[in-house]
Amino acid sequence: MLHICHRIHKTFFRILSGIKIKHIVFDLGGVIVNLDPDLTIQAFAKLSGKSMNEITEYYLHHELFHSYEKGLISNADFRNGVRDLMAVKVIDNTIDYAWNAMLLDTPAMRLDWMRTLKDNYQVSILSNTNDIHISQVHQQLELVHGLENFSTLVHQVYYSHQINLRKPNEDIYEYVLARSPFDAEETLFLDDNESNIVGAKSVGLQTMHVTDPNQIPTLLNNAGIQL
Repeated sequence: MLHICHRIHKTFFRILSGIKIKHIVFDLGGVIVNLDPDLTIQAFAKLSGKSMNEITEYYLHHELFHSYEKGLISNADFRNGVRDLMAVKVIDNTIDYAWNAMLLDTPAMRLDWMRTLKDNYQVSILSNTNDIHISQVHQQLELVHGLENFSTLVHQVYYSHQINLRKPNEDIYEYVLARSPFDAEETLFLDDNESNIVGAKSVGLQTMHVTDPNQIPTLLNNAGIQL
């Protein structure tokens, strides 16, 4: 892990040399919200009797999940699609419980990062998500932190299912840039998914591949972005 973090430090400084960052864009899952997709894969495997490898293939590549993240199908269509795909006859709540199993906690200090950065930078959230997941995240956010959603912590929130676009496709980053007063080179994007980082780089965004969210303050501070 130390070797990985050291490599990221060197790459990050090379990219940001001489450039002033004005807009910071956070992913949610794996960056702000702790996430463990294996828990959902395990839950669906147990529910359906299918192997974890088969469920993983569905989760990563099946159009049902991609369409749902892009908001192209309803919650009801998604649940029915899961029933058909996994050949199960279960109620909605059972599907939602398995689907939400991956969602863990949202540490208060990560909310503080965004709140602090907002004083000196434009701060946004850009997340591949869906209605069932974000409803659960917002519910936990209110229960634990007394916040209805993330809107008071950042200037703008972009959820894939609301804008009908999905990372790592270039058009979602272009969508964010078109609604920002800052250029791509002035915008820093943080994500835990390497494919999403590649997509962001393709349109000229500065990037930080997050392998350990707890290292974010150190990486930002070392790059001249004070927390």
